[in-house]
Amino acid sequence: YGDSAMISKSTDGGRSWQQQFYRPEAVFYDMIALGPQTAIAAGTRYAYGGLIYRTANGGTTWTEVEPSLALFTAMDFVDELTGWVCGGLIYRTDDGGVTWTKGRGVPDLFPVGLALDPRNPRRAFAALGGGGGGDGAVIVTQDGGRKWNDVSGRGSTRLPRTPVTGVAIDPTDPDVIYAATDVGVFRGAVRGVDAPSCEWIPFDEIIANRFLDCGAAHILCGALRMPACDPSEQRIAL
Repeated sequence: YGDSAMISKSTDGGRSWQQQFYRPEAVFYDMIALGPQTAIAAGTRYAYGGLIYRTANGGTTWTEVEPSLALFTAMDFVDELTGWVCGGLIYRTDDGGVTWTKGRGVPDLFPVGLALDPRNPRRAFAALGGGGGGDGAVIVTQDGGRKWNDVSGRGSTRLPRTPVTGVAIDPTDPDVIYAATDVGVFRGAVRGVDAPSCEWIPFDEIIANRFLDCGAAHILCGALRMPACDPSEQRIAL
């Protein structure tokens, strides 16, 4: 919030809130509750790199678990133990956020978004914003982050050479993914395992009046989210 990292908790459905944590000169960009007592918040300390805080007692105390030079902007978990965080770098945890391991082989293109395969905790997609001076991209790992493959496509079915700001997996088919870019939203079909590739087509060209009931993704302000809820209640907003 502003120039301070702040965490508040509600126990009455949001009618009232109690501040639990405050840190000046920092900001949280993402937060996930893993259970009634466990939650993780990720963000950055201005001019000092990223930060990850974790609580295991419902927010009574928060402990910094991963200081880093990265600027953490997005986080996602497959279950209560397996999750990823990204922003400049990509880290993975297999113990509910107690410890984190830096991913290998990630291009220097500033990862800004993650999408985890709910059926395979070792498979994840990352959106690259192009912060290293190159084009944005979408990459995928099939082995828990040891190796990453570029699935931005080739030729006429390639993603536009522009920053990618979010990525999401279709909840009904993990081989269908969506990417939000600076020039629109695209739908990709992933093929192969050892050397995966992807063919992309524009997705936002069929959206009328800027809204569409689709049952595939939430896309808002360049960020994609794939909630597991009634498809009739899901919308894409651009």
